[in-house]
Amino acid sequence: MPTARDTALLACLTMGLRRTEITMLRLKGYRPESQTLTILGKRGKTRTIMLSDDVAAAVDAWLGFRGLADGYLICKVDRWGNIDTGAKLTGHGIAHITQSIATAAGIDDIKCHDFRRTAATNLLRQTDSNYTLVGGFLGHESEATTKIYDLELTDKSSALGKKIHIPS
Repeated sequence: MPTARDTALLACLTMGLRRTEITMLRLKGYRPESQTLTILGKRGKTRTIMLSDDVAAAVDAWLGFRGLADGYLICKVDRWGNIDTGAKLTGHGIAHITQSIATAAGIDDIKCHDFRRTAATNLLRQTDSNYTLVGGFLGHESEATTKIYDLELTDKSSALGKKIHIPS
């Protein structure tokens, strides 16, 4: 059973955040009243995103345990349950937590990036493949990067072979 911290961590992954972005989240970057989160992305670029109600609820539940002390939003918790808001998780730690939860749920192989890919594909479907909008949300500099995440486009491209006919 995932802890409140782990549930908040998984919720952040479902929003399409990178592991490194999660490691850098600070409490001061979360605004519960507007359900927004400021993210420090690649090359030091920041962006602010709105969280879904479910994700905000998971983060708020974690904060009920974590408290409101300054520090990392998703921080280390030792095996005795002591919360250290000054100690951030590592990317490897996030991968380990995610894989442990997946294994306990009977899922053999899952990567943190699978959450990002799924979030991107779902957002592209909901926005009629608006690569600019979704790319901005994900922190991409280029639409070409966002297109890589379009699993529906990949499926359609793969199926094009069925449309080729050899003349008889």
